Amino acid sequence: MACIYCNINPTTKKLEYNVVTFDENDGLVSSIFNQNAVFKNKQGKIYIGCTNGYTVFDPQTIHFNEIVPKPYFTSFFIANDELEPGQKIKGRVILNSSIVNKNKIELKYNEKNFTINFSALSYIHPEKNRYRYKLKGFDEDWIESKTGSASYNNLNQGTYQLIVYASNNDNVWCEQPLTLEIIIRPPFWFTWWAFVLYFLMAMLLLWYIVNFNLRKQKREFESTQRIREAKQLHEIDEMKFRFFTNISHEFRTPLTLIISPVEKLLGETKSEEEKSLLAIIHRNANGLLELVNQLLDFRKLDVQKDSLNISVGDVVAFIKDICYSFTELANKKTISFSFSTSISELRMEFDSEKMKKIVVNLLSNAFKFTPNRGKIDVNLSLIQQLNDDKKLLKISISDNGIGIPAKDLDRIFERFYRVESRENGHQTGTGVGLHIVSEYVKLHQGDIGVESVEGKGSTFTVMIPAKLQIYEEMIAEHLQYEEIKDVLSPDEELIEEEYRNKLPLMLVVDDNEDFRNFISALFTETYRILKAGDGEEALKIILDKMPDLIICDVMMPKMDGFELCRLVKQDIRISHIPIILLTAKAGDENKYKGLEAGAEDYIAKPFNMEMLSLKVSRIIERQKKTRDQFKHKVDITTSEVQITSMDEKFVKKAVALVEANISSSDFLVEDLCREMGMSRVYFYKKILSLTDKTPSEFIRFIRLKRAADLLEKSQMFVNEVAFQVGFNDPKYFRKYFKTEFGVSPNDYKKKFLN
Repeated sequence: MACIYCNINPTTKKLEYNVVTFDENDGLVSSIFNQNAVFKNKQGKIYIGCTNGYTVFDPQTIHFNEIVPKPYFTSFFIANDELEPGQKIKGRVILNSSIVNKNKIELKYNEKNFTINFSALSYIHPEKNRYRYKLKGFDEDWIESKTGSASYNNLNQGTYQLIVYASNNDNVWCEQPLTLEIIIRPPFWFTWWAFVLYFLMAMLLLWYIVNFNLRKQKREFESTQRIREAKQLHEIDEMKFRFFTNISHEFRTPLTLIISPVEKLLGETKSEEEKSLLAIIHRNANGLLELVNQLLDFRKLDVQKDSLNISVGDVVAFIKDICYSFTELANKKTISFSFSTSISELRMEFDSEKMKKIVVNLLSNAFKFTPNRGKIDVNLSLIQQLNDDKKLLKISISDNGIGIPAKDLDRIFERFYRVESRENGHQTGTGVGLHIVSEYVKLHQGDIGVESVEGKGSTFTVMIPAKLQIYEEMIAEHLQYEEIKDVLSPDEELIEEEYRNKLPLMLVVDDNEDFRNFISALFTETYRILKAGDGEEALKIILDKMPDLIICDVMMPKMDGFELCRLVKQDIRISHIPIILLTAKAGDENKYKGLEAGAEDYIAKPFNMEMLSLKVSRIIERQKKTRDQFKHKVDITTSEVQITSMDEKFVKKAVALVEANISSSDFLVEDLCREMGMSRVYFYKKILSLTDKTPSEFIRFIRLKRAADLLEKSQMFVNEVAFQVGFNDPKYFRKYFKTEFGVSPNDYKKKFLN
């Protein structure tokens, strides 16, 4: 039951009311009343029916509790543990007196979960007492409560004020609130002295970083200075090298102009005295030319990191010829010069130019430092390494000359290093000869060593791997590939056959069977190979098989490579096939003749295999790119095709014929072949190689390009366009159009209308 007090405040002139509730504790029979069971008599008494009877009261006789309550704090809990006055928590007393008398409490950062109880001290129906509290600094609104208790958790460090109002059973509130100041101390790492320490540490760290960066910049500056100085020194060295290189190049021309006339005079003069003088001039000019060439070789080796130009030949005969060229010099100095070998013939891979310089430099040094009536021996042998199938060619050059001091043996292969002594003080040299020898031996994956005793002579030993011929290795790999292919399962053989059929077709033409096998083994993994022994046989194969590429020798019986190249390039059916001429004729005149005949490239033997493979792959890629881009290169409105020469004319003519009959659905592949003057077989192979499209696809492609042009620029309907470009059935036209352009004809037309 509720009672409402109403009165008019004279100050604000507003109607104010207060609601007071009553229950069984106030004398009610029951707090549950019957609906519409209310009666008021003439005396002003009110009768109310309820579940347990009725209640009667006179409003004029009701008296209210007007005693203003005075609240007090009664108890304080931390983490559900009540604190007693004087109780120690972790060695510290929080309450030194009763909470009733406290207006301030200090807590640590780990004591921020607390509960505080308070009471209104109104004992008339105390269960009806009400409380309103707020923690200033944390709560934004007042909290109403029937229980005198307030709990807070995880408060931040700072100062808070708990304000509590209380009311008695008749809703009379106290005017002065109960307050309690609560201070939560921060942890030590959030205290002012901690922040001072942080500041000092930050300043120290900043000082360290600045100092570190300054030191780093200083080191970088010093390093940059050293690099700049080294770069400047290197540039100065490079300038010196370039200067000497340029001077050396300039020396070669006048030396050639000296040597050539001297050689002519030596052949024409009959006076022995003149011959002797001319021979001295010739010998010293050649010696100077050799020094110039040596300096140029060193420069090339130092800057360009020279590489081997491998060829295959008999190394024993090669070195023997070099040694015999020193016979005249040995006779003049009365030196006993001998050449011996334990092997009569050894075919291996080597760079003939660099091998010659290795032997010539070592022999030149031997003759230079061997006195008259001395002895020089050259010995060749083949060494089989233990537990290894690898064989080594051993070249040993011994002399009984002045020898090399023991202290210089470790440095004689360094560039510019020269052994200085009384015996060789009069000898000339640059100090790069043995360095070049060492580098060339390393390029051959070999080793060089020296044994010498001062005053008794020296022995230089060169060990070079005697590699097997490349022909045999490649052919062996090819045979091994064939053996592996023989053991494939039927399904694998079918997959392998499908894969092989998609590879480009290469024709190798050479009268040497070993060379044909070598080239076949080199390209067997990535190409299908055809072989021919001469030009006539090759021409028949070309007309029959239409290969994608031809590698052809020049010197062949019946028909040479130049003639074959001309015949291929003059025949419209096969003029598109690229040809690489591969031959021993390396002169510029022969190269010009080959390129004039129409060859795509002219490569001289001995050749670099990687270079040949790269050129072949680039030609095939260029062909494929031309085919892939065909549809972007055909402009129907101008009928232009960007190909070249006879192939350009061929495709232009084919495009023009299709355009001339574009509205005729009866114009088929047979009609196009007849108009082109070619059989269907040759036309099929020719147009496929140039455009990567079959004849029927080629005709359809031209029709569709014309249709796209009409849809883009005319107001014709799709069906009209289909009939206009030679399609009888618009359904098939839509199908092929979407396949070619990725959108339907209607969408294509809408795109340009928009």
